[in-house]
Parts: sequence; C-alpha cells; structure tokens
Amino acid sequence: MHILTAFCTENRISLGQETVAGKENEIVAIPRLLDLICIENSIVTIDAMGCQKAIAKKIRANQAHYILQVKNNQKTLLEDIEDSFAVKKQLLLILQRIADTDELKLENVVLLVF
Repeated sequence: MHILTAFCTENRISLGQETVAGKENEIVAIPRLLDLICIENSIVTIDAMGCQKAIAKKIRANQAHYILQVKNNQKTLLEDIEDSFAVKKQLLLILQRIADTDELKLENVVLLVF
C-alpha cells in the first residue's frame, strides 16, 4: 500500500490523501482524491500515470484546469501534440519571413491556431 497526496505548492501544505491498495494503481485512486478536495479555479498537475480521459474530464467538471504529462506509452496522443506544435512553429516561421520582406507587419496580423 502507498499514499497518493494532493499538495498545494503555493501554501506548501497537503490538501488531501488517498490510499492506494496493493494491486490498485494511481489511475483509480486519483478520481477518489479529486472528490475529496476543492480544485475549482486551480491548475492540477499530474504525472503520466494520470494522463487519462476520465481524470481530465473530472478535473474540468470541477471547474479546474490541468497539466498532464504525456510519455511514449500514449504514442498517438504524443504524436498529435508534437504535430500541433510543429504546425504552429511552421506558421510562425512563414509569417516571420513575410514580415522580414516588409510586405507585411506582424503587428497587423492576428493568428488563430487551434
């Protein structure tokens, strides 16, 4: 058995704890811990073990935001994230090249990328 802890970095205190039984893992304990604490208007950070759709939905349902770590064990998700950043970087490079030619000033450009 081990203990999962929610920790508030700003106040340097533990907000809550949940035990993780012998054959259980963090994936099932995280939602129980989220039910015990108020996370509204907070940013929740969780390591790769907690990068699960149900956990992300629970965080958003509680009016909070999240930062979840993604590793190679979720290859498709990792590739999608990497591709998204690559596309945005390419768009910015293209706009910079255009701006460098004085044909367009960047302060007049609004770029919406989703």
